[in-house]
Amino acid sequence: MLGAWLDIPQDGLVGDSHMPRVINHWHGQSQRFVVSPGRDGEGIMTLPGDQSGHPLLPFYRADHAAWLRGEAVSFLLGEIRHRLLLRP
Repeated sequence: MLGAWLDIPQDGLVGDSHMPRVINHWHGQSQRFVVSPGRDGEGIMTLPGDQSGHPLLPFYRADHAAWLRGEAVSFLLGEIRHRLLLRP
């Protein structure tokens, strides 16, 4: 009943059990990043959703389309658009 808001669509992916994009019926890759020390500007990262994994946030499915296409995003932070401050 809540799947429309909470679930990411089930799309077919390329991959196999012993590949960089590991996938089978029971589990799959949750993230992948490649970065060399001192060359973090060239680093890449892929995530099936957003970093928080919270389905009620507007960014929950933000990188899902890039994940399906096998596209990587920059490892570095982009422009800060939102900030959460926790105070005692």
